Amino acid sequence: MAFTQVDLTITSNGVTTDLHDQINYFWLDADGLGMAPVKRLTQKGPMQDGVTDLGYRLDPRHVTLQIAAVATDEASYYTARENLLSLFTPSVSPLKLLFTAPTNRSRQLDCFFNSNFTMPFKGRIGYTQVEAIELYAPDPTWYDPTLVSVPFGTTGGGTGMPFPLLIPITFGASASLNQTVAVTNAGNYRTYPKVILYGPITNPVITNTTTGEKLDFTGYTIGSGNTWTIDCRYGYKTVTDQAAVNQIAKLSLTSDLSTFHLNAGVNSITVTGSAVGGATQCSVQFYSRYTGI
Repeated sequence: MAFTQVDLTITSNGVTTDLHDQINYFWLDADGLGMAPVKRLTQKGPMQDGVTDLGYRLDPRHVTLQIAAVATDEASYYTARENLLSLFTPSVSPLKLLFTAPTNRSRQLDCFFNSNFTMPFKGRIGYTQVEAIELYAPDPTWYDPTLVSVPFGTTGGGTGMPFPLLIPITFGASASLNQTVAVTNAGNYRTYPKVILYGPITNPVITNTTTGEKLDFTGYTIGSGNTWTIDCRYGYKTVTDQAAVNQIAKLSLTSDLSTFHLNAGVNSITVTGSAVGGATQCSVQFYSRYTGI
């Protein structure tokens, strides 16, 4: 089938190509875009009937695209084949597959070329080559590529969706920060944020009261002009300062760096600290994530 109200692009090495411009390429079909693969976790006792279910994890996703590369003569046919091959050249950097639909719905998937794409001539129709391409996504969740940045502190700002800044927040003689913000992950799946702290601030603690998880730096001070970035994403799980120096040892033993996340929907995030100043800020940054499109 040919799609008329949706679009699909691929970004490789910073260059974005429309896979459904209906001039050079037509997107004909796709599989693997829906629910992410689910793996149930179980354990079994020696005399147990059945198993005990311990929850689930999402497995990597495989996506198959059917793309038609269009040409007008024999020479341009081979150019079209080469151009299509170049879009999916194997790389250590992920391809960014972006699906867009009406009502400003955008969903992106970071993936790599996996298999197929042998381009048999039996797939040729006139000067058009029809090809199936399999992609592999280590993280199976799609995400809205618009970064959401939620500010805490003495100033507003930030990008992404608007969020109200809620009381309590106090400055002045107490020189303290105690601010709670309702942070909305608009997706239908958990997401792992970056949290950026801008000094000066002493004993900073970031708590997601919705999940009970916290990032606790009690006993330490981030000086004026200094920045600490806590990256909670899997594959990172780091705490670094503005000079990229590792500060992970400053986290308390009761902190939840390994699991700190935002649930789908509204999360109540509280940031506290003392000895703050006019430049003190905290920013929670994330992408809303989805199990499929």
